[in-house]
Amino acid sequence: MPISETPSWLITKIELRPNTIIVIADDSDIIHQIWRNKLRNHRKVKSVIYIDSLKELEDFVTKTMFSEAKTRYEEKTTRNETGHGAGCDEGKILYIIDNHFKDRYFSGTFDSGVMLIERYHLEKQAILCTGQALRDGELAYECKILGIKLLPKEFVSLIEVV
Repeated sequence: MPISETPSWLITKIELRPNTIIVIADDSDIIHQIWRNKLRNHRKVKSVIYIDSLKELEDFVTKTMFSEAKTRYEEKTTRNETGHGAGCDEGKILYIIDNHFKDRYFSGTFDSGVMLIERYHLEKQAILCTGQALRDGELAYECKILGIKLLPKEFVSLIEVV
């Protein structure tokens, strides 16, 4: 039997840059514990932030986006005044986000991890980690169209993080 190609939306390995900040957004304590064990003392991880609600995740994302924009402005201003950039290379943020949360009806509509990733344009720095990944063809198709990487929760303990 021929081996089929891995779908473009399915993540098979997580490659980190040095000093990566990882945000695990899931309302399952078990998933938090699996990630905690997997990422403990990883040499490329600067810190791991655990979030257990969509509201808390949205608050974090908006604060982070504002802070990053402010830092870019300050660096541009400093560069213009001194001739070189200020600050340090702190890597980037990687979001690992569940699709369904208990508090998904917080903004007047039913929200999901996919909707939040799309709303804040996090497609290039987020992985959707959900139990529906292998059972929901529509979700896989949506992730493919939007360019969102998908990690089945069933694979979390098996995924290689380098």
